[in-house]
Amino acid sequence: SDADKAYQRVNRDAVLKVVGEDFPDIYPMTESMLNNKAILHYAGCKEGIQEIISEEGVSQGASDSGHLFSLVKSIVTKEALVYLPSGVTADYLDDNISAGPTREIVNMTEYVNATGPIYGIHSSAHKGIVLLGLKASPEEAERDKKLYCELLHMSPSNILIHPSNSTSSTAGDTHGMQVLGVPIGADGYTGISI
Repeated sequence: SDADKAYQRVNRDAVLKVVGEDFPDIYPMTESMLNNKAILHYAGCKEGIQEIISEEGVSQGASDSGHLFSLVKSIVTKEALVYLPSGVTADYLDDNISAGPTREIVNMTEYVNATGPIYGIHSSAHKGIVLLGLKASPEEAERDKKLYCELLHMSPSNILIHPSNSTSSTAGDTHGMQVLGVPIGADGYTGISI
């Protein structure tokens, strides 16, 4: 999954709290950087250059922004792990990769969606991709797919059924995704993606 406008929306108070607790030596610099309202200039819209007052988030492109965002996101991820007892999860900046039973992934994601906004962390469901593992039957795979769509509001096209549970002859070529530039998934997908 991906965080929506991650750096622009992260809660500055949460950033300052975690920096103050875990990295007190850089707190004064971080506070100085975040306790102001910067004027951002946005070009490219039909009205010309627009000014936006930046009162939230960290500065995208600043060398420490990814780190500051990750510190806050790690709080939410650690709290969410209780919902994924038999799975694994890993964060890389604003991206998250999790693996586990469908119900655990759904429960964890619901928790992140409910708690994340407190910290300025907003999931982007339309960007998430789910690779369903092998299920006992195609019907079970369809039930799991429906669960992701109904409870997490994901697009059905972003939930890929395992090739062995699919009726499509090309499922093996599409059951996969890029994770940090590396193709993962079915042999057919990784073979044509390399």
